[in-house]
Amino acid sequence: MTYIYDILLNFQDNYYDFFEWNNNDKITHIKRMPLIKIKDSDFQNIKNSLVIFDNDFLATIRCKTQIFKKCEANTLPYICTLCTDTETMGIKINKNGKIIGKSSLLLDESDEAIELANNLKVYPINYSIKQTYNIPLWQTRKDITESKLVLKNINELFKNKEYSKLNYLFFECFGYEDKNINNVFLKIKNEINNFTDNYYKVRDILKLINTQK
Repeated sequence: MTYIYDILLNFQDNYYDFFEWNNNDKITHIKRMPLIKIKDSDFQNIKNSLVIFDNDFLATIRCKTQIFKKCEANTLPYICTLCTDTETMGIKINKNGKIIGKSSLLLDESDEAIELANNLKVYPINYSIKQTYNIPLWQTRKDITESKLVLKNINELFKNKEYSKLNYLFFECFGYEDKNINNVFLKIKNEINNFTDNYYKVRDILKLINTQK
């Protein structure tokens, strides 16, 4: 087993480059962790999807990662760094094999891991893809967070039966009326989830509505 030492990780639901880390993020200081080299295609699948690893992989990395905590080294069950010849990513996995956190590495630490991985053989990793995230490459962490808030506002309008506001948003987006409120709700949500031009209309109108409360 090959290890990397003394690195910082910022586990989030989605993968974010290190320059998108926030000041209030919880940073994990790793003392030692396994470095696993995998195929480029596997790396992209894991980076952009919700995957579940098989038990063999869990057994390979189990309790091999240590973190710094109050001047002591605590062992964590399922954490490792995956890499290719050009990319790195820290992952945290639960006991069922599901990824529960992804993290980029700081630039110098990523370069160090990639250099170390030059001498490693590709590990034949086994996993199943449960969901693929269709996040546009240009979408930033701020954009994603903001879209989740917009979606939450739309869900609350529907839950609270504020149908007049939903109908207004729908008309502004599509230029016609639909008397079926379920269609209205679902079509607006679809615009948000796909980051269409109408998403930005909905976002801006909701900002205006919320400022007038």
